[in-house]
Amino acid sequence: MSGQGAGSSTKEVFVSSDAAQTFHQIADAPTGGQPVGIAMASPTTIAIAAYSGVTEIYLTTGVDTTWTAPLQLDDGGLGLMGLGFTDATHGVVIHGTSTSPPGEVYLTYNGGSSWYPVPFRP
Repeated sequence: MSGQGAGSSTKEVFVSSDAAQTFHQIADAPTGGQPVGIAMASPTTIAIAAYSGVTEIYLTTGVDTTWTAPLQLDDGGLGLMGLGFTDATHGVVIHGTSTSPPGEVYLTYNGGSSWYPVPFRP
């Protein structure tokens, strides 16, 4: 991570296809937000959680040059924590941080292409 500025940072991403013997850089993720998590659903699907004024998940599939933002929350930068995948299609992230009460869990059933909220119940 470099190039930090007001609500943004450069997010360089490197991947390995030979058990971490060598790495190569893929396209940088979008600059919006500060990264707080990265996870891989598969060897070719990478998700990055970031927040600033907006909380987002950035996603690339096929480890190509295209990044999308399948989750965007206009929440004033509440943030995300615990981004992870249990397999190539199922993933989870908690909306909130350790200093703010989590409001909901977001789940994906399609490798991060879309996310669905599951509110916490008291």
